Amino acid sequence: MAGLLDKRYMEIVDDALMLSIAKSMNEANDAKTDRDTWLRSLVGTDGVLFDTYKKVKRKVDAGEFDMNRGAMKFTGVLGFSYGAAAYVSKEARRAGYVLSMPSPVKDKRKPKEELTALFGSLGLKTTAQARKEKNEKKLVNAVSEAASGRQLDIMDGAE
Repeated sequence: MAGLLDKRYMEIVDDALMLSIAKSMNEANDAKTDRDTWLRSLVGTDGVLFDTYKKVKRKVDAGEFDMNRGAMKFTGVLGFSYGAAAYVSKEARRAGYVLSMPSPVKDKRKPKEELTALFGSLGLKTTAQARKEKNEKKLVNAVSEAASGRQLDIMDGAE
């Protein structure tokens, strides 16, 4: 896919546009905006790809920027903006940075802090506490078995 992205977007996406898309992608990830909403906003009248989209609109309408990504097909405006975002993400990876596209589904789950407060009120053990107790119990058993003359390999967990 990298070759196709380069072919289609290398001439269109200059450094300034690449930075604008990357900044918008970061903001969308922070705001937990779903991918398709964000892709449409890129080519909206105040989007970072609006002017570029106007220049290549005829090609977009002809389907030159349509993309298949697994079971998903991005056509028209979504295909164009998805490709541009994928190109920027690929270039960031090539430079050694992580720049992920926003999730296709908006995260509507409760924040972790709310869940911690909710379940903490029940007096349940945390996973870290349970793991610590389990490891301490293993160590006590290993020491008592070793003291009784039976050798135990603690590191491998084998008896």
